[in-house]
Amino acid sequence: MSSKTKKRLLALAVIVICFAIVGMGTYAYLTRSNRARNVITTGKVDISIVEQQLVDGEFVPYPDTPVAVMPSSEVSKIVAVRCEEEQAYIRMQYSVRFEDAEGNELDLSPDVVEIPPVGENWTEKDGWFYYNRPLSAGEVTEPLFETVKFATIAMGNEYQRTVMVLRIHAQSVQTANNPAPNGDVTAVVGWPKA
Repeated sequence: MSSKTKKRLLALAVIVICFAIVGMGTYAYLTRSNRARNVITTGKVDISIVEQQLVDGEFVPYPDTPVAVMPSSEVSKIVAVRCEEEQAYIRMQYSVRFEDAEGNELDLSPDVVEIPPVGENWTEKDGWFYYNRPLSAGEVTEPLFETVKFATIAMGNEYQRTVMVLRIHAQSVQTANNPAPNGDVTAVVGWPKA
C-alpha cells in the first residue's frame, strides 16, 4: 500500500471517528434523564347519619338509651344524612330485628313495626332508598322517615321485654366525574354491591 493510500485511509478513519464522537455526544444529549415528583390527590367522600327526635316541638338528638314502647305507640325518630366533605350521592337502608336483654337475636317478626317513609326526594330500589340529587358539603337530606309505629293486635306477649333494634345503613359515592345516567342516581357507577 502506498503512503498516499495510507494517508487517505487515516484521514477517512479520523473523519469516521469524529462523526462517531459527535453522534455519541448527540445521543447522550438526547437521552439525558431527569427525575420528577408527581403528586396526585384524591377527594374525600364522607357522610354521617343524623338521628333526631321531636320533643315538645323541639328537635333534639335521638337518645342513646332504649326508648320504652307499648303496642299501638308511635315514636318520633327522624333520620337523615349529612354530607361532610365533597359532593356525593347518598343512599340509605334500614332493617328491624328483635333481641333479648343479652343481645341475642330473637325469631320474632319485624312486621309489627311500621316505618312510613315521608321524604319526597327519595327513590326506593332493591331495598335501598336513593336521594334524588347530590348533596354538597354541609347539606342534609330531607328525612327518610320521622316516626316508628308499633302494631296494636299483632304485637303479642312474645314481644314483652324485648329490644327492637333499628339498624340504619348509609352509603355515598362521589359525584366528581361520575354523572347520574339520565338523572338516575340508582345507576351511578360505584355503588357497593352489598
